Amino acid sequence: MRWTSLGHAGWLVEASGLRLLFDPILGDDLHGGVHVAHPPRTIDPTGLKPDVVLVSHVHPDHFDVPSLATLARLFPDAPVLTPDPLVVESAEALGFRVARLLEPSKVLTLGGVTLMTTPSDAPVKEWGMVVADDSGCVWNQVDSVIDASMVGEVRRAVASTLDGAGIDVGLVHACPLRELAAVTAGDLGFPYRGWADKLEAWAALQARAVVPAATGFRHAAPFAWRDAHVFPTTADAVRRDLAVAAPDVRTLSCPPGSTLIVTPEAIEVQPGCSYVTPLPEPPLPPWMPLHIPEVVDPALGGETAAQIRAEIDPWLRGELAPAVATHAPRLGVARPLTLVLDVVLPDATHDVHIFVAEEGGCTHRRSRRVDVGHDAVVVVAGSMLADVVAGRRHWGEPLLAGLLRSARRVASLPVFFPYWVLPYRRSVERWVRSLVADHTRRHHRIEGDGV
Repeated sequence: MRWTSLGHAGWLVEASGLRLLFDPILGDDLHGGVHVAHPPRTIDPTGLKPDVVLVSHVHPDHFDVPSLATLARLFPDAPVLTPDPLVVESAEALGFRVARLLEPSKVLTLGGVTLMTTPSDAPVKEWGMVVADDSGCVWNQVDSVIDASMVGEVRRAVASTLDGAGIDVGLVHACPLRELAAVTAGDLGFPYRGWADKLEAWAALQARAVVPAATGFRHAAPFAWRDAHVFPTTADAVRRDLAVAAPDVRTLSCPPGSTLIVTPEAIEVQPGCSYVTPLPEPPLPPWMPLHIPEVVDPALGGETAAQIRAEIDPWLRGELAPAVATHAPRLGVARPLTLVLDVVLPDATHDVHIFVAEEGGCTHRRSRRVDVGHDAVVVVAGSMLADVVAGRRHWGEPLLAGLLRSARRVASLPVFFPYWVLPYRRSVERWVRSLVADHTRRHHRIEGDGV
C-alpha cells in the first residue's frame, strides 16, 4: 500500500489496484485566501487519476470547491464519498456522476480493499478512515475528535473486521490548533490537557508507526500574526513527546511529494513523486501568544467605508435587531441585555451598534465607541461582515483571520450573537452553493465557447 502526501490532509492512496483520493486541495490557498498551503507545493491534477474521491467533512481545508470542480472535469466517473449531504449536493452539481453519503462506523469493500469509517466527537458530520488490504492497515484520523477509549474501540473493530489484524500506521492530527482562544477572550496558554489526551490516544492505537498529518497550512500574509497563536507545537515536538508517551511507536515524517510505503515487512517513506513538486519552505514564527493586534480591516476587495455601511445597514436594522429582540429574552436573564457589535471600517473608524433587548422588543442605536456597560461585544472587520452578509464569504473566514472576535459575561449567550440571524452552518451552505454555481456557469461558458 502506498500513501502519497499532497499536503495538509490530501493523500493519494494506491491499494490493491485502486487509487483513493482523500480531501484534495490542489491550489495554494484555503478558506478564501485566509490560509495558504504549508509546506508549499504544486500539484499536477492530471496525474492523480482517482478511482474514488473521499471528502472527510465540510470544512474548507478539506472540502475545496475549486479542487473538486477541476477533478469533476478530469475524472467525472470517480465516485465521491462523504458523510455530509452538502458535499454530495455540490459534487453532483459540479459534474461528478456519482456522489454518496457514507456514515461513520461503516465498512465498505472495494475489490481487495476494505474501508472502515471511524467516529468523531466533533460537532460536524465527519469521519476518519481505515484503509486495509493484504499489504497492511492504515488509519487516517483526518480531523476527527477521538479519545483513547474511542481509539480502543476502533482498534477492536479493525481486529473484528480484519480477522485479528492491527493498525500498522496512524495518520494523526498532531497539532492542537488554537483557532478560537485568541478571538473569544479564551486561554492563550498551552493546551496541556488536550495535548496529553492526544498523546494518550495515539499510544492506545498500538500502531507500528504514526505520521503527523492534517496540519499543513499557515495564515496568508495579512493574517500571519495568527500563526504564533494557533500552532503551539511543531513536528519535532510531536516526535519528542510521543517518544515519551509511546516509546515503542515510530514517528515518521511524510512531507508533500513523498510516499509512505506499507508492507507486512516494513514501513518506510520514499521521497519523490511525478505529480507533486515541493517548493522552498519559508520559516515559521515560534509559538508566542503574548500580543494580539487590534482588528484592522484590510478591505481585500478595495471596499470603502461608505460602501460597507450601505451593504450592512439594511441587514443590521432589518435582520439582526429583530433577531436580538426574539432570541435574547429566551435566555432567561431577568433584566435587559446590552449587546455590542463594533464594526471596524477600512478608514480606521468604528461603527458601533448597541442593541438593548428586553421582553417585547429591542432598541438599536449607533455610536463611535463602546461607551456603555455590555453583556457581550463582537468586533468584526466591516468588509468581512459585508461579504458574509452578501454570501461571498462564510463566518469561518473572518474568524480564522482574527477579524471576528467576541467576549461575553453571560454564559448562556452564544459566542457570536450575530449567529442568531445567520447561523454558522447556513453561512457555509450559502457560500458553498454560490461557489458551486460560479464554477458551473464558468464551465458551461467555456464549453459553449468551444475552449
